[in-house]
Amino acid sequence: MPTALHESPADWMYRQVHSWTLAGLLSLENIDQLEFSGKTVEEFCIPFVDHGKVADFAIFPYIDGDINGDTSWYPSIVLETGLSESRHRLREDCALWMVGAAGAVKVLLAVKIFAPTVNGRVKVTLTIFRNLQSTSCDFSEFDIFPVPYPHPTNPVITIHEMYAGYVPAGFDSGTCLPLDLEPLRWRLRKKILEQGWLPA
Repeated sequence: MPTALHESPADWMYRQVHSWTLAGLLSLENIDQLEFSGKTVEEFCIPFVDHGKVADFAIFPYIDGDINGDTSWYPSIVLETGLSESRHRLREDCALWMVGAAGAVKVLLAVKIFAPTVNGRVKVTLTIFRNLQSTSCDFSEFDIFPVPYPHPTNPVITIHEMYAGYVPAGFDSGTCLPLDLEPLRWRLRKKILEQGWLPA
């Protein structure tokens, strides 16, 4: 059963989208062109044809931005959190989205919350996978806990990635939407402390 700690990264992503609106980076009309859903995706490509998956957080853009039409079959942005599952299993989930969706998933955020050490310290990492082509992806990893110093530049999602190739009017395809990692740390720290542990 999902816990408050497990759900913290998804809550952070919802609030990131809200912050983009407050900052004037996206309008309410732009938000209406997206569906935030936990619906099950049941059809994947080889070698994942018999798999079904529900993401912890997913963004499904409306095709060509038409809110009266259909959303894309696959999400463009996916977030998965690994708490009870191993790092290997989390990477298998990532492969399902990045390979099984035939390149439709543009960005996958994988948050791994490690088991506490004997001293009760919890390590957390964020790995961001990007589909460069249907058969190629790139990734970068960010330490959430322990907190790195100096802090690396916050990662971004582009408009082109979030809308799966469609670019809403008034935007450039390379327009960047920042992912602020400090609110993620704050939320995870709070939930880790509630478990009686400490951030690494």
